[in-house]
Amino acid sequence: YHKPDEFGEVCHEFDFMRWQLKPSVADRIQYEQYRRELIAGISHDLRTPLTSIKGYAEGLKDGIANTEEKRQRYYDAIHTRALDMEALVNSLSLFARLENRKHHYQLETVDMKVYLEDLLDGWKEEAAQKQVVLLLDSQAARTQVQIDLQEMHRVFVNLFENSVKYRTKDKSVIRITLENQGNQLEIRVADDGPGVQESELSKIFNSFYRGDESRTRPGSGSGLGLAIVKQIVEGHGGTIRAVNDRGLTTIIILPLDLRRAHHGQKEETGA
Repeated sequence: YHKPDEFGEVCHEFDFMRWQLKPSVADRIQYEQYRRELIAGISHDLRTPLTSIKGYAEGLKDGIANTEEKRQRYYDAIHTRALDMEALVNSLSLFARLENRKHHYQLETVDMKVYLEDLLDGWKEEAAQKQVVLLLDSQAARTQVQIDLQEMHRVFVNLFENSVKYRTKDKSVIRITLENQGNQLEIRVADDGPGVQESELSKIFNSFYRGDESRTRPGSGSGLGLAIVKQIVEGHGGTIRAVNDRGLTTIIILPLDLRRAHHGQKEETGA
């Protein structure tokens, strides 16, 4: 109805309301789908260790573990599965706080190049045991950012462990590069693994993404590692995405701490 009268105005208002409601309905449908997938993922990841604990407990109760050595193996298996469940609950708690924006970051201004050098140095022994070579290459002139040291540590450890988990070779190389993109710092974490199917690249940061084959193996992680990484990076005002480039490359963009950078320039010029 297009006539310029009062009825036409009412029709126009209804059309405007419909236009506003359509995206909110789409968002609600998308959220419901996400909620169902999250519940399914939680159920799957709790069921696996629970089934294992139940089996070992029944074995002890029925006398199948009939030697002290065998009983100890059963006890150890039950303890390990209980730790898996505890890790999942802890990850869920952290993920919920991050997603609901209830997590408070303790931000500090740091030199990201120095921070990563210290991080890789601390991870050197474990990397050697896992046959991982860690390389850092910085082409950035400015690397001052504001981060929560503990949470950013969680980001990089998750990325490192993810690269090791999915490698197809006995040894692997993880290369970190730093570059400036305007007033931002680009951090690339690249491995030499098999990469990810192109159709899955945009989904790997979803919680309990079912394309993650580790979900079918007990004790291989909470299924929330990369989802937590995304929440932490976005909580720092940054973005994260992944691309295939002779392996999987995760690209993190963080805003530079321009105030600290400007302060440093004044000191250098004697201002």
